[in-house]
Amino acid sequence: MSQEGEAEQPSGEHVVHHVREMLYASITGVATLLALYVHAENLTGRAAAASLATTMGGLFLASLVADTLAYAHAGSGAPKPSVLRRILSVAGRALEVAVVPGVILLLADAGLWSVRTAIIIAVVVLSVTQFILVLLGLRGAGSTPAQKLWYLLLQAAAIVAVVLFKVLVK
Repeated sequence: MSQEGEAEQPSGEHVVHHVREMLYASITGVATLLALYVHAENLTGRAAAASLATTMGGLFLASLVADTLAYAHAGSGAPKPSVLRRILSVAGRALEVAVVPGVILLLADAGLWSVRTAIIIAVVVLSVTQFILVLLGLRGAGSTPAQKLWYLLLQAAAIVAVVLFKVLVK
């Protein structure tokens, strides 16, 4: 809290760190879903959602360990409770990104759509999430409209690369 009793705004560095974790998670989620797509006819929505949740849980744990090690490596020792809360908050972004796609996958079991369609919708949701995250990460960065467009195109290229890699490796 600030001296005036107002909640402090997170610094640009903290926002970018959160955005970075969410981008990692959403790209990992797209890759996971594309791997599941090939086997969609043999999956239930629950099984697909569980696979996505397992992947995001692993990413959460990896982020948690990596950030804790980075903190210790900086010579700060064990994280204080406030630092640990921040580390948990950042690592938790991987889990947040998976909520909507997970619900979409679970709705396939309710007969709303097929598992294959659910996977496609979830990939689209995660892809749109990535574009939104790029724009959020650029807020306050002093980027020109041309630079913002470049970053969006770069993100689109990353999504296309993941899809093409899956198609080629199939």
